[in-house]
Amino acid sequence: MGALLMVMLAAPPELGLVRFGRGYDAAAARARESGKPMFVLFDEVPGCSTVLAFGDRVLSHPLIADAIEESFVPVAVYNNVSGDDREVLERFKEPAWNNPVVRIISREGRTLSRIDTGSVHEVASAMVKALGDRAPLYLSLLAQEAPASEKILTMGCFWEGERSLGALDGVLSTQTGFARGHEAVRVTYDPRRIDLEAFSRARGYVEAEGFSASVRDDKYQIRDTALRHVPMTALQKARINADASNAQRYLSPRQLQILKREGGPDLIDEPDIVEAYKRYMSSSTR
Repeated sequence: MGALLMVMLAAPPELGLVRFGRGYDAAAARARESGKPMFVLFDEVPGCSTVLAFGDRVLSHPLIADAIEESFVPVAVYNNVSGDDREVLERFKEPAWNNPVVRIISREGRTLSRIDTGSVHEVASAMVKALGDRAPLYLSLLAQEAPASEKILTMGCFWEGERSLGALDGVLSTQTGFARGHEAVRVTYDPRRIDLEAFSRARGYVEAEGFSASVRDDKYQIRDTALRHVPMTALQKARINADASNAQRYLSPRQLQILKREGGPDLIDEPDIVEAYKRYMSSSTR
């Protein structure tokens, strides 16, 4: 059924940054040949506000988009048209005129995950689960960015503290500042992955209340490098600040391209990677 070739289309806003192919059977053949799983988006195009929001926040997340194109065979099935799309829709028993649904399908055709209008974390987690050991590091880090706990820790030098904390598995973000007159780092972390209290006791860090950020000192190891132009997540910034000499291993393909250009707006303090990427792209088209 359908076209013999998997046609790659310029993405409408409903599809975000991802260059989705069209033609399910051709995509399935490509998955079998490449050994990659499929990332199948059942979506309404043109779509409602929910569909557009999913395209803007999840499918326009640069790390999600890079991982889909690098590690999967992406294909879009429109749920509001007839013909081949409708046949595929009925094959998977997906509803017509529906909000976005993602199915991650193995090269053998088995559904590994089904996500109904999911969040960045849900989509990234499903992708990592499907890829296993083949998941790129930048995607694995993104999947770790779940709701977290927070502590404010004081120490002798917040640059040392931020580097030490930022290297830890389970730490999701770091920020330098002051608390009760002492240099401090505000840390968000996943308590299921790290015993931060034990680590703090071993290093002599003291928990405190009240925090005043020192922006000029934050991410000190990379603030004045070309990395300041690269849109990054909070966890990427923390890891790279702790391991600056190996920065490239934490970056996605489009982040590496931005780094090589060594220019653009200063994005080191932008907390939202999607908005940072939009700022970068806007500046590069002027």
